[in-house]
Amino acid sequence: MAQSSWPSPASSRTVTDLQYEHLVAPQYMDGVIGSPTDAPVITADGGGLHVNIATGRYADLRGHGWTSGSSPATLNIGSNSSGSTRTDLVVLGLDRSTWTVTAYVKAGTPGAGAPALQTDAGDTGIYEMPLAEVTVLSGATAISGPQVTTRHWWARPDGVASTGPATRPPAPWPGMRLWEAGSTYVWNGTIWEVTSGLPTPVQSTQGADMSGTSGPTGMTADSTWRDFAGTVFAPLVFVVPQSGRVYITVSGWVESRFDDNSILWLSYRASGGGITGGTASTVMNARGISTRNGRLVASKRQLVTGLTPGATVTLTPTYFGAGTVSSDINITSIRNGNLLMEPSP
Repeated sequence: MAQSSWPSPASSRTVTDLQYEHLVAPQYMDGVIGSPTDAPVITADGGGLHVNIATGRYADLRGHGWTSGSSPATLNIGSNSSGSTRTDLVVLGLDRSTWTVTAYVKAGTPGAGAPALQTDAGDTGIYEMPLAEVTVLSGATAISGPQVTTRHWWARPDGVASTGPATRPPAPWPGMRLWEAGSTYVWNGTIWEVTSGLPTPVQSTQGADMSGTSGPTGMTADSTWRDFAGTVFAPLVFVVPQSGRVYITVSGWVESRFDDNSILWLSYRASGGGITGGTASTVMNARGISTRNGRLVASKRQLVTGLTPGATVTLTPTYFGAGTVSSDINITSIRNGNLLMEPSP
């Protein structure tokens, strides 16, 4: 095939729809025009089996503009008598047979999640981006607001913006930029790597020395992992950054010098966000610091990956004692304990 260019005097500077898409689409991000503070494009009011399209909204899709118009509009949702919940997907679609962009509903399969997007990359076919998921209960006669989950993002001059993982582009390309909750990210081919606005580290510090054998500051040496009283060493609660990666450090003064069999551990257990709880024989020991008939002042730092962005994690300080506990703080004690979470890019 011979080389060609467009617009060109040879074709009277006429540009076809396909040429226009090839020329313009790479220069503009697909997405809804506006800001994450704007109201969603798709909502529901419980008035029937339909969803509402907000008026006066605009979007870009493959270089083609779309507007919802100035008059209220609805999209019908099909009935569901299957006995299982169905998830429908409201999309914007560019149909290359008519070169128009419209909003429409793709019905899901009951019990099988939302249908897949169609993103044909050739010269024909359909290219879609999501607007919202709609949960359609079996036997439902109406769609209420909580049954609609926004799935669209917002186009920006330098990339896209989202409110969280649910409204990110499902197929980002390496180098794509994302703005979210005051931070910027770049898709590195595997994760959204933060480039500015990294969340602030958070920590919990032990407020009272742990020693003796009774009361909230007392210890039990029964070879059992036990939580610190919240008044002594409060749990550390944090929100997983969008990278899904954090450094966690446990540190403190651990002393157990009663006899050769006296053992003391300082560690933590975790819940939420994808961190496993751990057991006394495996993960807990790997996390903590320990001494046997001695004194240790130390810290241990771990990189934890694969967490759920936006999820809340709780780290509860714990200790493990074996042997004999002394009431003398200079023989048996845990002091200056600290749990620290540092977000990782």
